[in-house]
Amino acid sequence: MALRENLKPIFKENIPVELLLKSPAQLTPLTGPVGLQNLIPDKNIHRPQLALTGYVELFTHYRVQMFGNTEIFYLKSLSEEERIEAFTNIAEFDVPCIILSSGHGLQPELLKIAIKHNIAVFTTPFETTKALYLLSEFLDEQFAPQVSVHG
Repeated sequence: MALRENLKPIFKENIPVELLLKSPAQLTPLTGPVGLQNLIPDKNIHRPQLALTGYVELFTHYRVQMFGNTEIFYLKSLSEEERIEAFTNIAEFDVPCIILSSGHGLQPELLKIAIKHNIAVFTTPFETTKALYLLSEFLDEQFAPQVSVHG
């Protein structure tokens, strides 16, 4: 029993974006190898609705960013110039990656901005709620304290 008291859990400070490809969310990269080595320092996922409109004061940019129907249809409602400006508001932060739910894609001009800022962009076939669940469970597991015990 004394041995168990000496065990100290290991906490991961971050994980590489590339590890998300092993999640059950069936992610497909839209930006090739770009941004796969970026680091994710937080297990939580952010929906950047307000950041797209320009309000970035409380933008938790260091988290995985999830674009659901709200974000996608908002971007589509804008003119090309406004869409580029809105997406650039997010891309200029140190965003580790962006995940598009429901099989959505991004316009080529937005993918170019992501690539320019070294941001990995993925799509998942799952609806937003299911994608958030799958990714949250995966990230919880990755950031959980770990202890190695040999028998």
